[in-house]
Amino acid sequence: MKKMTFSFIWFVSFLLLLLVCDQFLLRYPGKDLPLLNDFQQFYQDFRQRLIKLENQRSAPEIETATTVEEVLAIRAQEVTQATPAAAETRYLYLDEQGALNFADRFDEIPAAFRHSAKPLGQ
Repeated sequence: MKKMTFSFIWFVSFLLLLLVCDQFLLRYPGKDLPLLNDFQQFYQDFRQRLIKLENQRSAPEIETATTVEEVLAIRAQEVTQATPAAAETRYLYLDEQGALNFADRFDEIPAAFRHSAKPLGQ
C-alpha cells in the first residue's frame, strides 16, 4: 500500500509539472528571449495542431468502401477539397499494391493503371 501511495503521489506531481510547463509556454511573454520565444511559437503551433487532429474524425466511408474504384473516388474527392488549385493538372491512381499515387500529366501514369486514373478536379 505504501508503494502504491508513493507512486500515485509521483504521478500526480508529474501531471502538475506538465500542466505548469504547458501554461508557462502558453502564457509567459518571452518576447525578449529569442530562444524561448521560438520554442513558445513552436509549442503553441504544435498544441493547436494536436487539438485539431483530435477534433477531426476519420472518414468512415473509406472503411465501408468495397472496391478499389470506390476508395480511389473518395481519396480523389478528399485531395481535391484539400488542394483546389492543383486540381486541374494532377491525376490520382492506385498501383497494384493499392498505394495512392499522383501524376502531373496523364502520360506519367503507367499504362496498366491509366484505366483507373482520375483527374483531381472530378
